[in-house]
Amino acid sequence: MNRTFYSICIFLLFSSLACTTVPISGRKSTGMVSQSEMIPFSLATYKELINNAELSSNAESVNKLREVGSRVRDATIMLIEDGKNNSFLDDFQWEFQLIESEQVNAWAMPGGGIAFYRGILALCENDNEIAAVMAHMVAHLVANHAGERMHQQLAENFGASIYSRALSENPNLTKQLLLRSVGFGSQVGMMPFTNAQVKEADEIGLKIMAKAGYSPRAALDFWLKLREADEQSSEVPTLLFTHPVTNTRISNINNKLPEALVILRDSPFLNR
Repeated sequence: MNRTFYSICIFLLFSSLACTTVPISGRKSTGMVSQSEMIPFSLATYKELINNAELSSNAESVNKLREVGSRVRDATIMLIEDGKNNSFLDDFQWEFQLIESEQVNAWAMPGGGIAFYRGILALCENDNEIAAVMAHMVAHLVANHAGERMHQQLAENFGASIYSRALSENPNLTKQLLLRSVGFGSQVGMMPFTNAQVKEADEIGLKIMAKAGYSPRAALDFWLKLREADEQSSEVPTLLFTHPVTNTRISNINNKLPEALVILRDSPFLNR
């Protein structure tokens, strides 16, 4: 066997053995591309996407999105610091952008770059529902689901198995894998999140939005509304393609609401 094959085996072995604890949820995770490896490339990719996108000129909508986003960001930091993971967000450069598109979608890049489309913002009836979507996107970042998904794809593309090597030898492939991992693009090129990843993002997201002072019940309202929109339309909403709304998922959100409501009661944002 050649040297490249040995390098791949060693990389996958150590990646599978490395174990990290997901902030807020406490899940032990193995087999992921680390944030320190992903963030520099991710931030550059986010900047490129935003520079090439048609951004909304609706100041009221943009300000609303950033207001909610800022509270969700601050609440996330508080929850992570409560768990003694103070350095987890050190490399993040938070940014909230509204893209002028009817697509019902939102995505978040490792490092804190978050984009909403006008189509999904229009579906949100109030700040609570905006926070539900925002907190869910941030929850994917907290759990480093993109890193897990990147690891899976890199393992399937041996030529790009070592992340640093992929950056130098095949950055276009690396970019494509990153975009698929965060749910960016057309449905043809997307990779749906696993049921376990959606479940974890739901649970973390409920805690984040409650800490930020938003009613976690709005998460249930929003996802049910998205499923109803799918039933009434011939075109599947993009966000629903990556986040299927099953009865099991709804039941799990319901089961986690009492815990989130306790967090809401003590939210420091309610007294501001």
